[in-house]
Amino acid sequence: MNNTRVVTWAGLVALLIACFAVGCGSKDGNSRTDDDGTATGEGEGEGEGEGEGEGEGEGEGEGEGEGEGEGEGEGEGEGEGEGSTDTETETIDFDCENWDTDHAALETEVLGLIAAMRAAGGQCAGQTYEAVAPPFAEHNIVHCAARYHSLDMATNNYFSRNGSDGTEPDVLLESFGYPKVRAYHSMVLGGTTGAEPILDALKASSQRCESFFSSKFKDIGVGITYKGDAEHGWYTTIYFAAPVTK
Repeated sequence: MNNTRVVTWAGLVALLIACFAVGCGSKDGNSRTDDDGTATGEGEGEGEGEGEGEGEGEGEGEGEGEGEGEGEGEGEGEGEGEGSTDTETETIDFDCENWDTDHAALETEVLGLIAAMRAAGGQCAGQTYEAVAPPFAEHNIVHCAARYHSLDMATNNYFSRNGSDGTEPDVLLESFGYPKVRAYHSMVLGGTTGAEPILDALKASSQRCESFFSSKFKDIGVGITYKGDAEHGWYTTIYFAAPVTK
């Protein structure tokens, strides 16, 4: 009997050691350990937040506001979302009036084409849109923020709907003094000049066309600049925005 007891305890100890080495009990079916010992797992989650924008584009834009480059230094990108800043934003000191007159004239042309398209309706990205009234309001703050972003991209030689420091469009708008943003859509375009070519490039996207004929945005601003040693040369930013109404 004593020998049997010794064998039993020895077997139990061996079992515990083996269990400790390989693991005992139930395991999450979504988790595993690879041969190299790296733990991996799968999971899903849902979340939503304000101020998140979605984007798509060609160029070195960002979808979810980012896109990828497409030949000849041309690029497109866009983002859309709902404003979310709950804290005070820093005011940006920017001389919006000190702008190249030819670039300013080009901005005015683009604004005119957008207004005419919106008023007449018609084809955009293969869809037919009815005329929409009233027209977007040419908002000075939105206009200056768009100029600032285009200059930021050209000066820092990057392409994104966000600022060079990662600032989201709604935060930038509020930094310029725009009321708390309820909704916005940012469009950025690189490597294209001329009012009609700019609009034609933007009209290739159904998402952008939706914004051109949308009634949820109230204000618009366009900023266009050129820098010869920047990757895309020409940079265009168009902001659509609507403030929170009380």
